Amino acid sequence: MKIFTSGTRLSKGACALAVAGAVALPLAPVLAENINIAAQNVAAQNVAAGDQVSAGASFGWGVRASFLSYNGMPREMTDGAAWDATAKQFTFTPTSTTVSEDGKQVTLQAAGRLWFTGHCAEGQDPETGCALNLTFSNPRVELNLADGTGSLYMTVRTKNYASGKFEGPMEVKMATLSTGTAKQSEKDGVVSISGISANLTADGNHAFSDFYNEGASLDPLSISYNGSAANTPKSAYSVAESYNTGAGVSLPQNTARLGQNHIVHVAPPSFGGDTTYTVLTSSNLKMTDTGVLKAIKGVFAVDADGNRMLVIGSETNKPELYTVTAEGKLVSSGTYSDAELGANTVKAIGYNPANNTWGIVSVDGQGGGKLTIIDASGKATSQALPKPDSIDPQVVNAYSLDEYYGDSFSNNTVTLAPLPDGSFVYAPSTSIYDAAGEKVVQKGHLLHMSSNGVSLVPNSSPAGYDTALPSTLVSPKGYIYRWNNWYGGKVQILKYENGTFSVVRESATLEGFEKTEVATMFLTRAGNVVVVDASGSRLVFMDDNLNKVNEVVLSSMRKTDKSGGYNALELPNGDIIYPTSFENPNTYEDQLWLNRLAANSAPTPAPEPTKAPEPTKAPEPTKAPEPTKSAEPTVAPTAEPTVAPSAEPSAEPTVTAEPTVAPTEAPTAEPTKSAEPTVAPTEAPSAEPTVAPTAEP
Repeated sequence: MKIFTSGTRLSKGACALAVAGAVALPLAPVLAENINIAAQNVAAQNVAAGDQVSAGASFGWGVRASFLSYNGMPREMTDGAAWDATAKQFTFTPTSTTVSEDGKQVTLQAAGRLWFTGHCAEGQDPETGCALNLTFSNPRVELNLADGTGSLYMTVRTKNYASGKFEGPMEVKMATLSTGTAKQSEKDGVVSISGISANLTADGNHAFSDFYNEGASLDPLSISYNGSAANTPKSAYSVAESYNTGAGVSLPQNTARLGQNHIVHVAPPSFGGDTTYTVLTSSNLKMTDTGVLKAIKGVFAVDADGNRMLVIGSETNKPELYTVTAEGKLVSSGTYSDAELGANTVKAIGYNPANNTWGIVSVDGQGGGKLTIIDASGKATSQALPKPDSIDPQVVNAYSLDEYYGDSFSNNTVTLAPLPDGSFVYAPSTSIYDAAGEKVVQKGHLLHMSSNGVSLVPNSSPAGYDTALPSTLVSPKGYIYRWNNWYGGKVQILKYENGTFSVVRESATLEGFEKTEVATMFLTRAGNVVVVDASGSRLVFMDDNLNKVNEVVLSSMRKTDKSGGYNALELPNGDIIYPTSFENPNTYEDQLWLNRLAANSAPTPAPEPTKAPEPTKAPEPTKAPEPTKSAEPTVAPTAEPTVAPSAEPSAEPTVTAEPTVAPTEAPTAEPTKSAEPTVAPTEAPSAEPTVAPTAEP
């Protein structure tokens, strides 16, 4: 049985507790346990407990909103702990602070005790009759403002949910802290720092009976102390507004920029409902329009700079264009092309800025379909998709090829992503089985598509891959990033150059993501690939080969993309839109939230949209190898596929979220097993402990 791996055991008389955790973030030096910063080789200014401390010092922390929503408020708040209903935080009473002479090393010790109980047997002593029994007390924060790192220590006593045995009391390093997106100010000799991100350590997670995961985020901390603000490095970003889409994350949905000042969120139908849309002002996430989008399966693509969104009209079965007005209203420009899909089902739409063309993939559910290319003038040309066994030798003896080009019944997001030469790469996100219907012979393959034909992308699904890679993102340089969003998910890099494909990186787990997930990826104008680690509450900036360059640690993120969808992007001014989720306390449905990360540096002006070049001749498709009997592949289950679009989600396809537009107010602190959104709940959780679902301790 796992027990706390480190910490200082305290006497039984000491205040006990269990709660905050931490993850040692890459490139962020972690402070040694129980270090007294005053002992370091810096001249320190000690502020003793008493008038000086109480005059300017404070300590606030909300624990974790989902935990409070499941379990309610503490049974007891004593010894200096209280609830601040305005700030939506627990407050602890500072007892001492130590600040280095340069103001960059800060230690703040506080007093206070929170006792949480839950799942209690009626009529029994809560000390022995509750499955959940944990106490936090006497928190201590150690910050190194020179590099924005730190640690949270607490005295912990917890009843392990699985074993029923008590552990502690013991002082444990609960969380790794980051001031990267925190706000710092100084007034009348008092320094205030709010929005300090906190991520669980292994011991912090164990305090919660290992219900979460190492690296999961906690609510942010706020502290103040007497001293002078340090001249510390400022983050490139600040956390700004959030918006609740009201759409459940269990089904796909997509968000894209439309024009210079707006973003559009589309939630396709579920169980016969309507596709809905919401237009938000990108500068503050204020809703300007919402309604029903008459688009088949909610499949769409955007020409972001040109303020154009293409759908297949549900009433006309033809391509239709939409634009956003200056007032933020989504309006139809009518039928864009006379191309008809017939009885086919649209699977993906893509826009390629290289030659100002749109691509549409539709399937017939019998292993066939159609590729339609619409040029800059609106003229459409269509070609039948070739028989799968004529381009893919691995499926010659397949059990069924009905879904080779995509499942006509699934609403999961699939991608038709633009390549730099004007062609497209298509990810059907399906698995094909052998003649016996038992072993996978083709999984997650990519197809190269252009007006000159369709071909299989070599090495996009080599035999023996242990997992599908349903999500796809293509950079302007021709790098093709593929991933799945499962625990320890795999990532592959291909490159398209001079009409040929090559493997840059074989499928493998990204370094630093062994215990977390790749929620989605997007591109920046500076040339970085940004990996959204929602369960680890961070954005990781990487180079073309996915080597880490930097990261931004955030508070209260939670896993979002469960069935596909792309809801992260960079805006022209450098701001970032990123997703998280929050559980509706009435329906227990995780709902997608969109958040804005404001760029603090002076933005680089967005380039003026240039006139699209005349359509160029599309490249010849990659020649497929002669059909041969494929090797017996490794058996691997197929994940419900998802796929990502390129930098501007040009392949923003199908979505099946529960499409309700939610209010813009922040929700009540809601339960879930991952991290919460950056916006604090507007209502305090119920003071009465509630019986928690099994997702929370």
